[in-house]
Amino acid sequence: MKQYYWLIILLLFIGFGNFSAEPVAVSGTILPKTALSKETLFVLDHFEDGDYLKNPTWWVFGPISLSVGYNTADSTTPFVQKRSLVFRGEGSRYVGGAGMYYPKDLSSFEGMRLVLWGNGPDSGYLQIQLFDDDNGNFVVETFPDLPNTISKDDRWLHTLRIDWQGWKEVLIPFTAFHDGNPGIGDGKWNPKQEKGSGGFLQLQLVAMTTGQNKPAFFKLDSIGFVKGYQFPSDTAPKGDILEEPSFQENIDTVSDPRSSENF
Repeated sequence: MKQYYWLIILLLFIGFGNFSAEPVAVSGTILPKTALSKETLFVLDHFEDGDYLKNPTWWVFGPISLSVGYNTADSTTPFVQKRSLVFRGEGSRYVGGAGMYYPKDLSSFEGMRLVLWGNGPDSGYLQIQLFDDDNGNFVVETFPDLPNTISKDDRWLHTLRIDWQGWKEVLIPFTAFHDGNPGIGDGKWNPKQEKGSGGFLQLQLVAMTTGQNKPAFFKLDSIGFVKGYQFPSDTAPKGDILEEPSFQENIDTVSDPRSSENF
């Protein structure tokens, strides 16, 4: 009887030992860091297929140059993969960006994870825009005479200044986002799919320069949603209050919303 008992313990030990301790980035898949861990990562895109126009599909807006390039990484950056989406452009402030329509229930998630490469103090700003469904139809509506301004749903914003050199893993809790269109939608973060609502509908990434004659240049290795991660204490809403109020007002008007009807 004792032999069977120790055999069972041995088999259980071997089974648990097969779990991987590293997250594997696969687009559109929930991947735990460990089988017994509460940390979970849902990767929207990692650009390893070399094409941002499909699987998943991104749209592009504004005078920006987007491309998928190869990364240079070393043993100090194990979270970096082979390819990334390269943002490059010039402008007095606004450069342009990319967006994705991807309805999903994010009610169990707590924030976002991005792996970004910076080109130094003046790499640029990256504004993340999240759209949720407030009227239960999986559609981001716009005003008839203002096709780039949403009319029914909320748009949540967080602006990140990329002022470092090299690769960095960035974690941003949803609480660090602010309502970018007050008075429209219900002013609440509603990422749950229930009662006909699409929950989270789409996101946009808007690139800006830090000033005149300072081109925006940075890379995005991967982007996704997380839960169970330890968020840094400095990701506060104050990050969206920039030096020049007029700059933020201009950026807040920039959007190119899509919907299940026209995308």
